[in-house]
Amino acid sequence: MGTAELGQGKRQQEAEVQKEKGITKYECHYNGVNGLYLYVVSEKEWSLPSMAAQAKKQCVRPPTMLPGIGETAWYCEEKDSFMSTMVYKRGHGQIRVAWVYLIGETRSDVYKTMAERLAERL
Repeated sequence: MGTAELGQGKRQQEAEVQKEKGITKYECHYNGVNGLYLYVVSEKEWSLPSMAAQAKKQCVRPPTMLPGIGETAWYCEEKDSFMSTMVYKRGHGQIRVAWVYLIGETRSDVYKTMAERLAERL
């Protein structure tokens, strides 16, 4: 997942777990901001529709929805040629959000496969 564009000297790096406003954030970076992000929030404090609507605002064009994966899933282009794949899933009173953030586009089947794998593991 790393790219030469963001610097060859950087490697995979797991960030410290952060807790902020009822959200627990887990992150693993690959050569800068490319990476895998997992957010876990209580359904008592947040709603899945409002979280998803807020995230979709980061897309520069309407997202491509991936039906049948998690509660909701999509991929879209964000600013500066970054692509994000998002998967939301509920379980055990929590909303779990998995987000892969990469530079550059790839084939649509790759985003679908990434989303399916993320949903299986949430």
